[in-house]
Amino acid sequence: MYQRRIGGGARRLAVRLQYQSISYAVTETPGVVRSQVGTLLDALGLRFAALDFVVAPDGRWWFLECHPNGQWAWIGEETGMPIACALADALEGRSQP
Repeated sequence: MYQRRIGGGARRLAVRLQYQSISYAVTETPGVVRSQVGTLLDALGLRFAALDFVVAPDGRWWFLECHPNGQWAWIGEETGMPIACALADALEGRSQP
C-alpha cells in the first residue's frame, strides 16, 4: 500500500484547481484504515485501487471514493514511490500491490 498526502496553501477540496500550490508527501495510514481498505478491496474483488480520503484536523480519516483504475503514475514521479514496480511485480505474481 502506497500512501501520499496532497496539500496546498488554500483550504479547498479541489486542490487540482491550484496546481502551483500543491505539495506531496509520503505518509503513514493508520492500521485500522489499512485493514478497512483491504476489506473493501476484497469485497469488490480488486487487487488495486486508488482511494481518496480527507484527514480532518482531529486526525480522523474520512473515505471519499474508490477508483478501480485510478491514476497513479504521476504520484510515483512526484514522491519517488515505486508504484509502477509494485504493480509490475503483482502482475507477474511476485507480490500484491
